[in-house]
Amino acid sequence: MAGLRNALAIAATLGAVLTTTACGGLSLAAAETPPAGIEAILAHAVNDRIQACLETPTAPPTLSPDSTTDRFKANWVRVVAHIQQSKTGFKGFGFTYIKASSEVTLKSWASSGDTARARFTETGTMYLASAANGPSDVPTKYVAKESATFTRTDHGWVLDTLTSDEGDHAMASMPIVDIAD
Repeated sequence: MAGLRNALAIAATLGAVLTTTACGGLSLAAAETPPAGIEAILAHAVNDRIQACLETPTAPPTLSPDSTTDRFKANWVRVVAHIQQSKTGFKGFGFTYIKASSEVTLKSWASSGDTARARFTETGTMYLASAANGPSDVPTKYVAKESATFTRTDHGWVLDTLTSDEGDHAMASMPIVDIAD
């Protein structure tokens, strides 16, 4: 029973760190029509994050480096390291994620000057495998409300942060980790 509690504790903490709000007091205008390509940037970022959670990624990274800020790139390195550490702990209890998919639905876009915030919903499905029983046909499904901040550059809007709108990730799936300072 203690082993099961430990496994559940590790699973619960898989997405529990790196929670910050990058745009705390930012005052943005009313919701606007998002520029073309914003939902695709979000989908690529979420897909890359969920692929990092798999034992063996099933798709290559899709987020273009020129669609993110240097701050995002630096935080991404930290997030991947955290996910790798969580995967190691999870695997120590005999579990791995082997397949995943996600969908992003953009809910709103608001900008002020050279900063913008997109609010979106991520709907994901992940499949586990256990050392004892092999792959499971029963998916783990989640829905997460998230925000992303963007910075306007000479070549358009680029992704700066990706954060949860739901606070502490204590019970979240592994892929729900913030990519922010």
